Amino acid sequence: MQADWLGAVELQVLRDTVSVADNSKMRALVVIRPLQKGLQLTDVGLRLSETVCHKTATDRFGDPHSHHKVISERLKAIGDSITGLSSLPLSQEHSMTLSLPIPKAFSGVQYTMDTPRISIVHELVLTATVIGRDQTPHYLRISSHVRIVPKLALEDNFTELPPYYSASFDRLLLGSSEEQLDQPPSFSSLPPPSYGFAASTCNISLA
Repeated sequence: MQADWLGAVELQVLRDTVSVADNSKMRALVVIRPLQKGLQLTDVGLRLSETVCHKTATDRFGDPHSHHKVISERLKAIGDSITGLSSLPLSQEHSMTLSLPIPKAFSGVQYTMDTPRISIVHELVLTATVIGRDQTPHYLRISSHVRIVPKLALEDNFTELPPYYSASFDRLLLGSSEEQLDQPPSFSSLPPPSYGFAASTCNISLA
């Protein structure tokens, strides 16, 4: 996935596949590329969430019942080890490898699926706090969907797995318009997930 914030910062997240097995670790290369001078990076956050929608159970207005939960998250403060400052000057491109633990299926996470009765979608959100030249913090965010699948699904070809879109998406992870927010992002207020995929990028590395 990739986003360009007001022509000042370009964020990218790169993975070799949109699918990840349960009971494993999700790793992604994150890149932050400054397009202007005088910016500083203070932290980077990564969160994986799950939304379950019960299509046959509706409220009085006909809307399906759904619930949302956080599967895994991490917030990493970025500092300059040389100067000892709590922020990192964005004088050049920075990249990191981000890692999130994925719990075991049916105990901490469900497999991604879409059936006539139920849909389960997983969304990966990356945030970054950038300090502008006027020392004002800006909270940047990009998001996209990933698929949680059985480990064997990444090794063999099974026909009874949830619908898989196309191998052409395997080189893309996130692709959405990233926003500048006046307040830190609220993950619970993110727009409903969709099954569309797009390209996106962000340069930062977390071990």
